[in-house]
Amino acid sequence: MRNTAASWEEFDVERAAVDVPATQAALARESRSVVDSRPSVVLTYGPGEREYVRVFPASDAAAPIVALVHGGAYMRGHPDDRCFPAPAFNAAGCTFASIGYPLAPDASLEEMVGAVASAVRTLAASAGDFGGNAGRLHLVGHSAGANLAAMAVTNDEILRRVRGLTLISGLYDLAPHLARGTAQQLKLTEELVQRFSPLRLGAAPLPTLVACGERDPKGYQRQALLHFLSMDATQAHLVYAAGEDHFTILRQLAKEESPIFRAIIRQVAPPH
Repeated sequence: MRNTAASWEEFDVERAAVDVPATQAALARESRSVVDSRPSVVLTYGPGEREYVRVFPASDAAAPIVALVHGGAYMRGHPDDRCFPAPAFNAAGCTFASIGYPLAPDASLEEMVGAVASAVRTLAASAGDFGGNAGRLHLVGHSAGANLAAMAVTNDEILRRVRGLTLISGLYDLAPHLARGTAQQLKLTEELVQRFSPLRLGAAPLPTLVACGERDPKGYQRQALLHFLSMDATQAHLVYAAGEDHFTILRQLAKEESPIFRAIIRQVAPPH
């Protein structure tokens, strides 16, 4: 495999995007408005302040569940700031869930992956309570969340619970982090890079959409392609979202006409 530990300039998402603070603030504002205006259920899976899942049930008690793991370089982000897709998924007949997890430097990568796995277990176990189909659970991850989602399904138990995966603008080999300051906060070592890099471990045997923005940094685009090529061609799908950067690509989760949204809906549709 080609060495993915290129210069961090090839992975600098903020340098490649336009007005990141404005985009992040808008997504958070829209999400908090959804939290305030729509019925939701909070499922706690651990003692930490971010160890919960906020669920927006669909009207159909047997609805598929689309669960999002937020990004934030493993050090930032909040589940309530990524609830903006709920209205679109509810309108399409899906329950939407936003997964929280503990952050670095207080939590290790292993603890974050374990937290996402615990959130999936809790969602599946509680589906009958909030009205959702535990047998049609689709896991979505963005940026750091894409890595965590991909790592969570390397656990055989979680793999059996998840029916599909969407990975958006993620890093699937963490070696580039060794070249920047985040390595210290993540306590990242070569050994941990090996353990938490899906590209080095092999892709999970799941229907998987790998998505990347046209304006994502070249390093992210390269890793998306490499991860896609490592998968079973009959189960993998690749989307390069035109005009989108590392942050604006998230808006496709709230646009019913977008290629990412359509691909998720096709995947969660009941078999004929």
